Amino acid sequence: MQTSEPRNQTAVQYLPNGPAGRFLWPLLLLAIFALTFWGGVMTLRTVRFACDRGASVCSVVSSWGPLSTAREIPLASIKKTRLDSSHGKHGYSYEVVLVTSSGDARISMVASSSKTQRTDAKAQIDAFLGDPRSTTLDLVYDEPSFGGFAMLALSLVWVIIGWGLSRAARVEVDRAARTCTVVTLRWPLGPKRRVYPLDDVRDAIVTESRGRKGATYNVALVVSGQEKPVPLLNMSSSGRAWKDGAVADIRALLATASSPR
Repeated sequence: MQTSEPRNQTAVQYLPNGPAGRFLWPLLLLAIFALTFWGGVMTLRTVRFACDRGASVCSVVSSWGPLSTAREIPLASIKKTRLDSSHGKHGYSYEVVLVTSSGDARISMVASSSKTQRTDAKAQIDAFLGDPRSTTLDLVYDEPSFGGFAMLALSLVWVIIGWGLSRAARVEVDRAARTCTVVTLRWPLGPKRRVYPLDDVRDAIVTESRGRKGATYNVALVVSGQEKPVPLLNMSSSGRAWKDGAVADIRALLATASSPR
């Protein structure tokens, strides 16, 4: 909460989570967004494993829409394949690994929860390696999944939550114009302004909402002619201390504006 007094105007800034919370929470959510978005992108790519016995080379082509990357593995260097498994909190995942003379080579950076799909891919590669009469192999190893789209959608949710937590409001009083203006700061959008006659603004209060996870609070103005208190921000949050402090500052601002100059 900050107060400034240029000429006839006085303002109180309302930060629902405090100065640090306004930036720390969005930064944390931005990091979560980056991880979620990257995970979603990785599962949306298409990976093809292809071998050409005539050219004595195998290639791994990863595509994201019009973008693609490719790497080549000499066919003669591939000794065998191996099916690796790992266990996480969501169960087992599987990956086919090429055992080469230069070391292990993963076909994809993403493991699959489908053992059948990976076992089938391994069988096709093994059949090609074991049959000199087979001239080519073209195998779709990874395809876009519904889970990838879900992760991308979830990443957007983090952005929306972070944007909401970074919002702030400012209550401006103009004693000469007899107005009280609520300015909502919505970076990167421009500020939103709501202007009320100063004489109609009766008080500032903390509103409380209760849910299954506990209570959340908001700061609102009591304005004549309005059926309900007018919230400074549309989103409420936990932690009442900053709200009580903002209410005290706004009440002091209104009292000063109402006093004779």
